[in-house]
Amino acid sequence: MSRRWLLTVALFCCARLALAQDEPELRVCQTDPGKYAYRIELANLILARTAERYGERRITPRQGVDPSQKRCLALLRQGLVDLAYVPPTAARLRDFAVLPFDLHNGMLGYRVLLIHRADAQRFTQVRSLDDLRRLRGGFGRQWGDFALFARNRLPVVGIAHPENLLPMLAKRRFDYYHRGLHEAWQELQANAERYPELMVEPNLALVYDLPVFFTFNREDRRLRQRFAEGLAAIRADGSFRELFLRHFGHLAELARLHERRWLPIDYPTPQVCRPGTPACGCSPEPSAGYAPRAAIAGRGNGQGATGETAVFRLDQEASDPGLSAKFSPKNKYLTTVSKVVQLVGRHLRTPRGGPRIAAMFTWRDCPS
Repeated sequence: MSRRWLLTVALFCCARLALAQDEPELRVCQTDPGKYAYRIELANLILARTAERYGERRITPRQGVDPSQKRCLALLRQGLVDLAYVPPTAARLRDFAVLPFDLHNGMLGYRVLLIHRADAQRFTQVRSLDDLRRLRGGFGRQWGDFALFARNRLPVVGIAHPENLLPMLAKRRFDYYHRGLHEAWQELQANAERYPELMVEPNLALVYDLPVFFTFNREDRRLRQRFAEGLAAIRADGSFRELFLRHFGHLAELARLHERRWLPIDYPTPQVCRPGTPACGCSPEPSAGYAPRAAIAGRGNGQGATGETAVFRLDQEASDPGLSAKFSPKNKYLTTVSKVVQLVGRHLRTPRGGPRIAAMFTWRDCPS
């Protein structure tokens, strides 16, 4: 065990002990509001809703560099923190208790690329995963979805300390760094003066399933039960929907997802959660609230849908003969049919370079 790790644990514990004297702090090590504002606010909403039965507790956001996910989970396993919010892996599902509900409602699986402005022209030539394989990504090697690079034969530079990714991209140590929609523009804006040469690539998006679960020490059954009760309550009264839309409702338009070329990534979700299943928090009914990753391609001239909002069931042929709604279990995006996706008809024309995806997310309440 390194001296740096021991020092991190000691400082972390001392800080938490000091805070415990002032307020009933829920101990977490993911407290940076720049990265975790939504997850912290969601957890605090659940804690507030269950305070009458379980007592007052809350998470306080703090500026600064958080420990890595690996170290946070080590602290959780040792009982030195109470909660983490991370994507599931087989190992995490084995070692921890989880609340198998995707906190981001499928949103985190839509990824855009941060690139160096000098490389923008190179990325205009990327039309498939094979094209992307000619470039090299950068990513945190301790993050749960790091394995997708090897699985999809994508060259990657694995970084132990994720705070180094932006400066390394600015020095062109690799070609791109993919981020969630709620992360990409916020991180560039926060670092605009330091890295003005970086930008969000405007034409591409990676798409894969990446749920995020509340994760607990296996012995802390009471806290997991509290979060299960609180989550059910805020879903029932609409406050979860309100919070989600406040943080994410604008992102589809900001990212222009309907104009981007989607590159499907093969990344299987652990068996505890499949899109649209009750384990994810939504039933596989047309009213479900999971935002599906549908490969909706324009065919023919797309006439008949232009300027309209069309809704199709993915287990049926689209009503417009010039369009079809397609899904592939091979790509692990839709293993459940009878899902509904909202299409924006004015973007359904097939561009000269081949079919583009023309899908937008829409909110659909999950059954309680």
